[in-house]
Amino acid sequence: MKNKKCGKRFLRVLSAAAILLYFFSCKTAPKKIEAASVTFFIVDENDRAVPDFEICLWCNEKGECVKKQSGLTNETGFCTFYNLSATDYFVSGEKTGFTTIDMSELNIQKASELICFRVLGADFVLDQIEQFCAEGQYQKALEWLQALCTQQNSDFQNSVELLSSGLQQRINLSRQDKNQDLYKSDPYQDGVQ
Repeated sequence: MKNKKCGKRFLRVLSAAAILLYFFSCKTAPKKIEAASVTFFIVDENDRAVPDFEICLWCNEKGECVKKQSGLTNETGFCTFYNLSATDYFVSGEKTGFTTIDMSELNIQKASELICFRVLGADFVLDQIEQFCAEGQYQKALEWLQALCTQQNSDFQNSVELLSSGLQQRINLSRQDKNQDLYKSDPYQDGVQ
């Protein structure tokens, strides 16, 4: 009888210890990140590193977007920012002749993050635009063209603006053609009902 009591008491103590261990292990607060680092890796459409790509980190402070840090990728396509607080950021980036990174959201939750962006080079973009135009997809061609970063007052910028203007004219002509086709097919156009 004494062994049965000892056995029951032992099971109770063991059960209570297991329950306490469970509660204490579940209620430990996650470690607050004091300072984080984020490394960006920028590659082109062929997975080649893009050097000298400017990356900017932005943070919302009191309803205003404020630039926190900026830097250029090195020859291997990497750029690292240190001593960042764990919060929400926005990332932007650009380099002439490549598509831009437009305010992508970034939430830092780890002490160290690695983020990769693929940007497209001008030659690739222009080849795609040519293909879109051949298929009559002028709006899509214009969107791709507008994603390219150009340097102010450069020959490249002038060429992009000229092509953009031509695409916009072609889009307008396409819309006019569609409207005329709709007008021709409208049985009520002459008042006939």
